[in-house]
Amino acid sequence: MKKMIVAFFLTVLIVMAIFSICVFIDRLGMPFNAEGHYFDESSGVTYQEQSVSVYGVLSALLVLLTLVTGLFAGKYLVTENSNLTE
Repeated sequence: MKKMIVAFFLTVLIVMAIFSICVFIDRLGMPFNAEGHYFDESSGVTYQEQSVSVYGVLSALLVLLTLVTGLFAGKYLVTENSNLTE
């Protein structure tokens, strides 16, 4: 059961990291004006240039958290499997 919880948590982190990276790259390529705004006419939404840095920090934190969790999960699963074989 613990293996399933660790695997589920790691999968959720990976999906969230990939999603935030995709949003960051999408926002990074927007043509902001001199005031730092971009208006999307098709959806009627105004994006601010400051949001790009927030998405970048969020992406970096999620990737870091995913890597740390993956390392600990790997060590946890390896030690649990070695205890079962002894």
